[in-house]
Amino acid sequence: GSLMMHPVFGPYSEFVGVQENVNNDNRYIVYPNPATDKLFLSAQEQVVAANTKYSIMDVIGNLADAGVLSNSSIDISALSNGVYFIRIEDGMHSVVKKFVVSK
Repeated sequence: GSLMMHPVFGPYSEFVGVQENVNNDNRYIVYPNPATDKLFLSAQEQVVAANTKYSIMDVIGNLADAGVLSNSSIDISALSNGVYFIRIEDGMHSVVKKFVVSK
């Protein structure tokens, strides 16, 4: 058989690519970035909900830390230098933010 090609007209973004959702949601702010031993979290609604869970993954997707926020800071002193992603789940929303550890 022979190969037949059909042209497709329109913006390529409709057909090819990956939409990046990291850092697009501003419900939470993670700071400082880069961080050394503590990571702080503030909510756009002024108060971080009591049942807010977090999980920290490295760039490969390995779980580095997880827990429930008891205050607005997370101890990251055990993390090595590198890029990490923190997933914040408050029961209504799930937000992923990128941060860097640099000691």
